[in-house]
Amino acid sequence: MFNKVTDVMGFIVLVFMLAASPVWAADTAVLSLDESIRLAMNNNEQIKAAASGTEVARWNLEKAKGAQSISVDFSHTSSKIRGNYWQIYQIYELPSNYFVNSVSATMPLYSGGRIENTIKQAKLGSEISNLQLESVKQDIRYQVTQSY
Repeated sequence: MFNKVTDVMGFIVLVFMLAASPVWAADTAVLSLDESIRLAMNNNEQIKAAASGTEVARWNLEKAKGAQSISVDFSHTSSKIRGNYWQIYQIYELPSNYFVNSVSATMPLYSGGRIENTIKQAKLGSEISNLQLESVKQDIRYQVTQSY
């Protein structure tokens, strides 16, 4: 006769075999071609990667356009100085704190066409990335249609 350990092990093996076997449902879901294409478009990683490339190209275009406008810079320096530093420069009043603030605004008057060409290049990059996204979408549609 069998002992309890082998009976339990046999039961566990039987449970795993039944769990691993395919389940045949009487009512299976059938996807139409349009639904299959929609699911593929929503879940494909290539499309998501191409869409993020389009987003990067759009922000590069905005950055290139921003080079034409006014740029404002602010800087602040603070230090606490003691000792012989001030005597070297023949300043005999010994300040203990030193602060400098500066603000500057710049605007390009003439760039020799550099900014304009950068904007044109960014526009072309944006168009290329849009076309790449559309190409990936068409490839996915084709693959789904062929597999359907």
